Amino acid sequence: MHRPAASPVLRIAAALLAGLFAAGCGDDGLAVDDDRDGGGGHGSFDELEVFEATTNTLLATWTRDTAWLDANGDSLDALPPAVVGEGGVLEPLRAGGPPASLFVGMRGEQTDLDIAAIDTSAAAAPTCGEFSVRYFPRNDATTVIAWPNVAHPDEPGGPAQYALRTDGELVPIYYCDTLDIFPEQTGVANLEMLLWHVNHADQASDPLPVEVQ
Repeated sequence: MHRPAASPVLRIAAALLAGLFAAGCGDDGLAVDDDRDGGGGHGSFDELEVFEATTNTLLATWTRDTAWLDANGDSLDALPPAVVGEGGVLEPLRAGGPPASLFVGMRGEQTDLDIAAIDTSAAAAPTCGEFSVRYFPRNDATTVIAWPNVAHPDEPGGPAQYALRTDGELVPIYYCDTLDIFPEQTGVANLEMLLWHVNHADQASDPLPVEVQ
């Protein structure tokens, strides 16, 4: 993932963007565009899988019928430990600590995000297609994770989205089918997984609780 360095001026610009974004969003989650007759065709998904991106460990699955399940097919109350620690052991998100890096695969008749297309060995950054993956907290005023998402001031039209950490660092949180969740404060953020279509969400999963210790 391309990660431009954040200068003090860039941080100020990002903070202004964050304020504008927050002012335009409510506390009840993101409105999903279900107008399937416009916008050049809309996508949908019937199931998705969430993997830890480095180890390819399956963490969670979701379908319309089952909602969230763990890797064993049992009901899931929250995202399992997803931060790679010493020896490759997955650990919980901890306030101020490193992020969880996730790969999300979606299946749907109109969706080009194929679960079978996992390839973390590719040297080149992937090229985002028409559809991509994002997450959105049901309460978008959350301070549990780095939020809200903003465009990079130097790359406002780029495929990556960013957020400011509490220490002022600008960090990438979405890129194509990869998500980074940066823990800021103890608590729980309920995240919807979104099928993102150019500039809006075509569909959202049920919220998945993400706990920061």
